[in-house]
Amino acid sequence: MYLQKFLNKLSNPISHRILFFLILSQSYSQQISVQDETTNEILPDVVVYNEDKSKSIITNTNGIVDLDIFSGDEKIYFQLLGYSLLERIKDSLVNGDIIYLQEESQALDEVILSVARSESNVNQVAEKVSVIKSEDVFLTSPSSGAELLELSPGVRIQKSQGGGGSPIIRGFEANRVLIVVDGVRMNNAIYRSGHLQNSITIDPNNIERAEVIFGSSSVGYGSDAMGGVIHYYTKDPVLKSSKKIKSGFTTNYSSANQSISNNFITNYSKENWGSITSLTISKYGDIRMGQNRKPWV
Repeated sequence: MYLQKFLNKLSNPISHRILFFLILSQSYSQQISVQDETTNEILPDVVVYNEDKSKSIITNTNGIVDLDIFSGDEKIYFQLLGYSLLERIKDSLVNGDIIYLQEESQALDEVILSVARSESNVNQVAEKVSVIKSEDVFLTSPSSGAELLELSPGVRIQKSQGGGGSPIIRGFEANRVLIVVDGVRMNNAIYRSGHLQNSITIDPNNIERAEVIFGSSSVGYGSDAMGGVIHYYTKDPVLKSSKKIKSGFTTNYSSANQSISNNFITNYSKENWGSITSLTISKYGDIRMGQNRKPWV
């Protein structure tokens, strides 16, 4: 009964025209799929555009795009971040084609300085090494050299006061973890056990990068580095700069420990030599016990 009514509706001339246009549009649509060449994974958000970039469209969540907006003889380009640019003529593609994009890796391997005392590729180093870059330091604005190390996963900082900080690597601390600044040791094996505050004497505003070596590094640094090495690298002065003297001032306030820190840094540049000077003054409030404490804890 319902089928008969449906067929009667199709016998209507208007219905014939609508059905004809639907079939015609479907037959003339040119939809293609874009996938990863290696994994065959569908690639959404691929930008497809013509040579003068007057027409553009992107693939949907299923990696499919309709090319009807482009002319038959137009060059079209497929572009996605991390993949090589692909060029095709629209007429060379038919409905249902699959376009494969080749992954283009441009990431540079990280360089490690502290393990072999020379530049080494991170993939060629046997030890586990964590690198804290100057960009990370700038974004987080740590108040001390110890707090800077909290940016490295696997490093814990013991704090007994607002400005204090003693690094702990895999349970080792004090005389078991060697702290080095530009190759100069700040502690050794004869230091007392327990927590030491050597790292708070390092100005984080003058640090270019820091490398943390996890595990024993006795081969490179001797028995002082049984628990690991924390190596700070300070900033180098800029030479032959168009500005002979370049200075900067920063101030930071933290409500957590009621601390305020002011830093002044200046770079003096000459043709063959230069100097960089950094001065930081910090003041910290008291550490207070939380008010909402359960009496039985």
